[in-house]
Amino acid sequence: MMKEDQPFISIITVCYNSVDTIERAIKSVLQQNYRNVEYIIVDGGSEDGTLSIIKKYFSESKGKIRYVSEKDSGIYDAMNKGLMMTTGQVVGFLGSDDRYFDGALKTIAEYYKKTKANVLYGDVVIYDNGELEHRSYSNIDLDRLFYEMILCHQGIFIERELHLRHLFDTNYRISADYKVLLELILEKRKYQYVPINIAIYNRGGTSFIENKTAIYEQCKIAYTLLSQHEKLFSIYRERIENRYYFERFKENRKEVIDRGLVKKCLIDFGLENNQVVVFGAGIDGMDCIHLLEESDIKVDFVIDNNVTNLEIGYQVKKPFKLSNKVKYFFVIASSKYGKEMKNELSNISLHKECKVIFFRQIIIYAERRLGNELCL
Repeated sequence: MMKEDQPFISIITVCYNSVDTIERAIKSVLQQNYRNVEYIIVDGGSEDGTLSIIKKYFSESKGKIRYVSEKDSGIYDAMNKGLMMTTGQVVGFLGSDDRYFDGALKTIAEYYKKTKANVLYGDVVIYDNGELEHRSYSNIDLDRLFYEMILCHQGIFIERELHLRHLFDTNYRISADYKVLLELILEKRKYQYVPINIAIYNRGGTSFIENKTAIYEQCKIAYTLLSQHEKLFSIYRERIENRYYFERFKENRKEVIDRGLVKKCLIDFGLENNQVVVFGAGIDGMDCIHLLEESDIKVDFVIDNNVTNLEIGYQVKKPFKLSNKVKYFFVIASSKYGKEMKNELSNISLHKECKVIFFRQIIIYAERRLGNELCL
């Protein structure tokens, strides 16, 4: 029996040809120890027996399950269709090959009633080829949402009325859920962590299979939305660009080298007869050196403030030992500490014709020449 003083929760599952897993997902909802729940199933016109399973549980659920089976225009179109069918106060999504932990919905209802949060999120367990990985979000920095997806959709619940004002953008194939979360945090909506395992999430989902596309979409979403918030954009722009262009570069490294784009970049930034010096002997430094070598650019030496136990095959000097009579062309390898490194160089007496470029600038230059522009 429904209790009027308890939050009413809507759960949505989108499925297509999910005969092997849909029953387990349905059972995990119906067997919850919380009764104020409706279950919406949006089937894309399955042809493998999925619909027969849905109909079986529909007839046994005493009105708790509602479903529709028809072709859709993609997963987010189906999710929006499900949202429009809901009547609850809070909405959650469960994949057809995922399942809720016992008691999860009761705890979500208790936290929603107590906190009146707009968005609730909890931990998940990720299933990947027989291995289980616990993913806790207890110490997650929500500011990371300004540049990447950090939460698992199966562990998230959003107020229905708010979600209806933020439907999934069907222009995105994989990351429309991230767009909703970013829009809500930009509106300063209240997020609440719920310290329990919510669901077991099958890692075979679309966003994991097509991880590169997910990254590209997330970067475009973040870049577009944050550009409307000047202060936030100034803080996170470089991080978004780095994520986008370095991921693109992983795909296009050979083409970048074959077309001589690295050398063209350095020449455009003023390289003539300078000595090329890489600032940074860590992982970023090694990546930078390898790219320069593969692009037929001679690295004369490396500078770093820590020169102990560095086995990179190059002479490593400390910055203060640089000569002020030599024209250096510095490539600053680190993105994280790049500004500090550039400031350090500016405080050293150097030849006036020295040049400085960041490794990230080389990557961005090359990718833009290939037509991979991150733009509004």
